Order: sequence, then C-alpha cells, then structure tokens
Amino acid sequence: QSPECSLPPEIIEEYGGNPVTVNCTTALAEHKGMYFTVGNETSRIIEKQMSISQSVSLSDWNVTIKCKVKLNEFNECSKDLQVITFKNPEVVHSVQLVNVIGEETQYRLQCDIINVAPVQYVNVSWYKNSEKIQTESFNDTTTKTPVNESSILRVNISREENVVEFRCEAQLDFRPHRPKLPAISKTHRVSAHCCPLTLTPSETVVKFGDPVSINCSTSVTDVEGMGWEAPFGGTGFERPPVVTWRVEKLEEWTPSPFCYVTLVDGSQRTVKTPDSVSVSDMGHGSMVEGREYDLKCDVINVAPVQNLTVTWYRGNETVKTDTFNDSTMTPVNASSTLRISTQRDYNGLTFRCEAELHLGPKGPKFPPNARHSHILLTVVTENISLFGDPVLINCSTSATDVEGMGWEAPFGGTGFERPPVVTWRVDKVEEWTPNPFCYVTLNDGSQCTVSPLITVYKTPDSVSVSDMGRGPMVEGREYDLKCDVINVAPVQNLTVTWYRGNETVLTQMFNDSTMTPVNASSTLRISTQRDYNGLTFRCEAELHLGPKGPKFPPNVTSPPYTAVVLYKPFMESCPDYVTVNESAAFSIDMLSCQPDGNPFPTVQWFYEEKLINPSRSLTRTDSGKYTAVVQNSRGRSNTSVHITVEYSPSFTCKEHYEITVNDKHQSICEPVGLPTPTLTWFKDGKQMVSPQRWKKNDSGKYLLNAHNTHGTNGNESKQVLQGEDVTLSCSADSNPPSNIRWVYTPAVNSNVTTEGHQKIITITRATSTNAGFYICVAENKVGRNTRFVTLMIKGMITDSVKVLFPAIWAFLTLLIIGLTLLVVYFHNRQKKRGQYNFVPECQMSNIAI
Repeated sequence: QSPECSLPPEIIEEYGGNPVTVNCTTALAEHKGMYFTVGNETSRIIEKQMSISQSVSLSDWNVTIKCKVKLNEFNECSKDLQVITFKNPEVVHSVQLVNVIGEETQYRLQCDIINVAPVQYVNVSWYKNSEKIQTESFNDTTTKTPVNESSILRVNISREENVVEFRCEAQLDFRPHRPKLPAISKTHRVSAHCCPLTLTPSETVVKFGDPVSINCSTSVTDVEGMGWEAPFGGTGFERPPVVTWRVEKLEEWTPSPFCYVTLVDGSQRTVKTPDSVSVSDMGHGSMVEGREYDLKCDVINVAPVQNLTVTWYRGNETVKTDTFNDSTMTPVNASSTLRISTQRDYNGLTFRCEAELHLGPKGPKFPPNARHSHILLTVVTENISLFGDPVLINCSTSATDVEGMGWEAPFGGTGFERPPVVTWRVDKVEEWTPNPFCYVTLNDGSQCTVSPLITVYKTPDSVSVSDMGRGPMVEGREYDLKCDVINVAPVQNLTVTWYRGNETVLTQMFNDSTMTPVNASSTLRISTQRDYNGLTFRCEAELHLGPKGPKFPPNVTSPPYTAVVLYKPFMESCPDYVTVNESAAFSIDMLSCQPDGNPFPTVQWFYEEKLINPSRSLTRTDSGKYTAVVQNSRGRSNTSVHITVEYSPSFTCKEHYEITVNDKHQSICEPVGLPTPTLTWFKDGKQMVSPQRWKKNDSGKYLLNAHNTHGTNGNESKQVLQGEDVTLSCSADSNPPSNIRWVYTPAVNSNVTTEGHQKIITITRATSTNAGFYICVAENKVGRNTRFVTLMIKGMITDSVKVLFPAIWAFLTLLIIGLTLLVVYFHNRQKKRGQYNFVPECQMSNIAI
C-alpha cells in the first residue's frame, strides 16, 4: 500500500450486477504512468495524468483490484481496493416438537439461511411475538462465495401462552460503510402441549425381595387412559387420575417400568428415569502419565433423552456437561465421553458422572433419579524389564484406616499383609504380559486397586538386509531392500533406521500392539545410481522404551549389504586435447583416461578408424584424433582425444642447389619441426636475410639454423688443435633403419668406419686440410635428415696464409681471363639471360648455391 495513490475505501455491490467504475488518483505530478490490475489482467499504462478510471465487472467472487503508479523504470507503488460482492439469502424455517413436560412444550426452531455471501456480514435475529429475543452472527471471514448456514432456537411454550408467533430474519449488514440491506424473514406459529404425569415417589431404593409400589398420577381431564408398562407388575389401560405399579417381591436387579398417559387426541407421553449410570475406562486399564484416555459414562434406558443432562466431575470439580438432541420419546441408552490427558496428580483421583432429567419449571422440584457412578483413576509408575531378568515393585499406602493389603498376580502374588508396604517380587520374568495389581482393604470393607505398567522387552535375535533375491542392480531402476528383524518385543517400541554409507535415509516405527516377540520388517526403496556401486547399506533396530527404560536404548545392527550396480561404461578424466614431445616416447596408454563401468569394460583405441596398439610410441606423423571405445554388457560409449606430437627442428636439404639468376626467392631448404621452426641464414659467418631474388654474386656456402621450443638444429662447430686426433660420429634412430653416409672432403689422414648403426670419421694428426664442413646424411624410404658440423683447426693461420697467398693471385688472374671470355661469349650470342652453374670452392660447405 502506498500514500501516492488513493482509491474509494471499498466497493459493495451485488454479484452479477452492472459493472462499476473505479477512479484512482495520485498526488504525484511526475511519474512514468498509471494503470490498473484487475485479477490477472493489466490495463494500458496512462502517462502524464493524475487520475485514471476503470470499469469492473462483478462476476468474480474473488476479484482483486489494484491501482499502480510507476515511479521510475524500476520502482512502482500500488494500492488495493477492497471489493465486497454480496448475494441476499433465502430463508427456510422449520419447527420440531421436542418434548412435552407437564404443562410445557419444548420446541426446536431452525432457521436455514440459504445461498448467502459473504456469510461474515449476515445477522440472524429471532423474534417472539415481534420482540427480539436472540441475535446470531457468523465468524467465517475467509469464505467469499455463497454458503448455507443455520440458526437454532430452543423454546419452552407454556399452556397459558397457547399460541406464540416466532420469526427469524436474515440481514446483510455492511455498516458503517453502507446501510443494512432489506431483511429476509419467515414466520411460524407454535402452540403448547402438556404431559401431566407425576411419579410418587420419583426415586425409590428397594432391598432385593422386598415389595415396591409407585403411583403415577395426572391432573388433566382430557385423558383417555393411563397405565404402567413393565416386564412384571404392569397394568392394563386404566382410567385416570392414578395408576399404581405394585410388586409384592422384587427379585429383578434392573426393573424398567414406565408410566404412560394417552390423551383424548391420541398422543402419548412417558417419563422414565435411567435404569443405571456407570463409568468405564473402555478397557484401557492402568493409565500412564502424559497420555490421553477416554472415560465413558453409560446411561441405560432413560426417557425422554432430549431432557437428559450428563455432568462429569473430577473430584468435586465440574469438568464437562453433555445434553442430547434426540427427539425419541421412548426409553433409550445414552452415553457421554470425557477425554483426559493424565497427570501424576490424578493418581488416586475420583471421576464420576451424574445423569439428570430436566423437566422444566412444571416438573419435579428435584430432578428425578439423579444417579451417578464413579471411578478411581491410578497413574502408575512404569517398569521396564528384560525378558528373563528379575523384577521388584513396591506398593505403599499413606492411609491409616487400612485393614490389610497385598498383590494379586499369576505369579509372585502375596498374601493379605499389614500396611504400609507390600512387595511384588519375581526372580525371573518369563511372562510377556504380567498383570499384577496391588489392592488395599480399608476398615469399612471398601477396597481399591492399583496396577503397575510393566513392559517386558526382548532385543532381536538377528537383523539382516537382503535384496529379496533380485540380484545385481541396474543403474536407473528402482529396487527394494528389506530389513528383517527377528524375534523382538514389544514391536510397538521398535524403531528401524536405514543408513546409506553413514547417511540416515529412512526411519520407520511400528504400530502393532502385540507384546510378545514377533518378526518385523522394513523396506527401503532406492533408485539406483552408478555411485551406489560398492556402497554399503545397513539397518539398525532399536527399542525406545522411554525414560524408564535403559539409559542407552538396546539396539542391533545388521551386517552391511554391499550394493552391486551394473552400469554402462564411460571414460573419465580424459582430456580433449593433448600435446606431447616426440622425444618423450609418449604412447596412448599414458593418457590420464580411466575406463569405468560394471562389469569392467574392454577398451579399444582407434586412429583414422583403424584399431591401434595403445602401447606404441607416437611419432611426428601420428598427430590427430584418437577415439576410445569402451564396452561391457550394459552398452558402449566413445571418447575422443586430439593429440598433437611436436618435435625439434631438422633439415631434409640437398648438399647442392643450382638457381637461375633473378629467380624469386623460393624455399630451397626448409626445416621441419613442430611448432614451426624459426629459420636463420648465415653466409661467411654472418647472419643475413634470405635473398628475395637470386643474383650471380649470391653464389656461395650458406649456413642455416632452425629453432623451436624443443631445440635447435643447424651448424655445429668443433675446434681442435693442429696435430690432434679427431673423431666424428653420426647415428640415426628410425624405422625402417636408415642408410647413413658422410659428405666431406677426404684427406690422406681421414678414414670412415662403421660400428653398429654409426658412421665414424677418424682423423689422425689433423692439419689445415682437414678443416671445413662435415655433413651427415641419414635416409630411408620415409625420408632423409641431415646434420652439419664445422671442424676448425687451431694454430694453422701461418701455414694457411702461405698456402693461400699465391693461390689468391692465381685465382685473380684466372678470374680476369674468365670474365673477358664470358663477355666475348655473351656478346657473340646476344642473349640477356643465361644459365649459371655455381661451383663451390669447397665441397665441405653447408649448402652450396
């Protein structure tokens, strides 16, 4: 609710009438719009106005109307309009003659208010000869739809009043918001009847075998006849005003005579006091503190029952009064029930009921035959005993007028002993329902008894869990596990608790009142999951014997039941993508993938739809998608892993390349490796950028160096002193085996040998002629690979200069002559382009171009 918008206080209109218009106003000049919600429908939002209207149809008993104002994009305020839809009732009036007592007639008037809504606003008024005598309203504030209600008025009409007019009015009263609606009323006339019978005496006490007589008289003259009905001593249909029931020797314990009078109009009236009134505990026996029990008061053979009142007393305190609506005029049996919640203070307390016939102002001064019965209640202490154990219970009294006391029992009873204490003792309880009771006899001969509540218990012989022969479970299906508890008592104190692992999943109690040992069972329904495979289930049987029982409730636990759940296989912990190094000798069975399933599944790995050996090491050519197929009797599933095999750089180059001048750069020697290697060019020991176009002066020896995350491949150098011995070894690991050879400039002091899968160059007393490039080439049918080594001889500079200086002059002379011859040659052929064949100075260079 919000003060930002205002509505009428409420709408009160007849259901199904014409639509009403509702206005809503707001004090907010700035808002994002106003609108109504009527039930589940929303009106359109109206902006820039401070008042809106809405027409509402009153055809819904539970209609709700709200006016809402949007304060901004996120907040709004609203106010509810109270809507009351009503329907005027119909009124039906009925009259029931209840009884005629003396010169008064009892009536039960009923006013039925039919099809009225809402009932909380209905007032029902009773009028006697235009005088209001009773008003009734109804407290149902939740029901809005039409209902039926009744108002009952009980009246006594005396003979002097003759005819009386009664009227009931039903009216919807909505004040202070709206005046009352017109009243709907019904009128009925009733007249007095009489039953002028008087019993003298009204109550009599007769010794068995003595005579008895009772006079029945009437004071009216319009009597056709009267008499006594009885199993013995009855009279015929005699003339008024007096008729006598007379028995010379009363030898019936429950005589049931009644006097009747037949009026001239043919109607008959009777008055009969109860034959007996008694209280019983309905077989509960001894009561236990804190529990609820019912006491029953039986009133036998009474008439008229609608004039009967039964009053309950706890000690001398009135705790309940019952009346009866039965209009039967002949003698009937009636009963009243009192529910009590026992307390320890009730121990030894007396409850009684009293039956009275209230026959109105013209009846007897004292109600006839006010009879009562009482019962002595005993709330006893519980005793909890294990079957076969000893038991001892003391019974004591604080009264002084006691002649004697004792225990009555099928075993362990005592004689008639002196107060104040007597003990019931049994060395070994072997009876499931012992019913001893302690009695006390007072000096006046009266006797009372008290019974202890004894619970004899027995723990189960065994507790076990079974799957009822259904064998292994299958994932996703429902199964029942059964817990059998054998030979336990009393079963009503048994609690069975189910555990899944250490988790409590079900607790069950039992209502069987059998006190002797029985077998009990509890069922646990489970919907199986794969996680339940190998999980243990167990049940625990526990006897809860209350505060008087053992400190720790006796319990027996079943052996664990291990669930076997069959389920479809799957592969867990499998990565989607894996990158490995070729040098790590990685194989598929080294993946973290773990097969799971019950039965345990078989696993097969496929590459490019072909079955593979998962133990084989992967090489650079094995990158791709690998699929595992796991299968058992419950089904199969697939899991894929993408594997990338990376490897260090290597070259598959030739030793010599011939290129045409001005050709564009082309990949004449590309390294292989994953990740793709970075390639670096060297010429004459200096790093350079690879040529975009080849020129004639680009001829020469080039060194290439390739690098990625797994290593570097290129020219390796080895430096030795002049005169030292040198050994260069080359080997290759491949399948099929490689053919290995060395490419180098042979010398007198160098020699190549083979040892196993190795090719070894041995140089004895190295000289300057041994310096240069050594290339190892490994080839098989799959491909080729090369490695380069530069051998440097230290301490050979002087000799080199001596050797090279005349060679340089000779080279320059030859070069000039060669160039001259070339110019003449090309001039003669008149061609602008030709084929160049660059011959390296030394075949030991890395790559000759």
